[in-house]
Amino acid sequence: MAVPPRSPRGEGGAFSLFGGAIHGRQIELVPGSRVVQAWRVKMWDPGVYSLVAFTLTAEGKGTKVILDHSGFPDGQQDHLAAGWGANYWEPLTRYFS
Repeated sequence: MAVPPRSPRGEGGAFSLFGGAIHGRQIELVPGSRVVQAWRVKMWDPGVYSLVAFTLTAEGKGTKVILDHSGFPDGQQDHLAAGWGANYWEPLTRYFS
């Protein structure tokens, strides 16, 4: 029996961002609660993935988002932190303000 292909929007589905500079797979998707991804930057050595988890919790009239990014190569922390700020948190803050 053939296994149907996984949806890119479901668990196990592949994703790509910024023209392929970042890609990975959806590991866990819990609607309204959590997203966990195996995530890598194109320039990393083949087979090297980090783990990115977004946890969502209700807070007042809004939602609190907690990011946990672990398992990335040594020396990448500052580069990744700057990227999260410039490409995600700053645009989201402007959008929701």
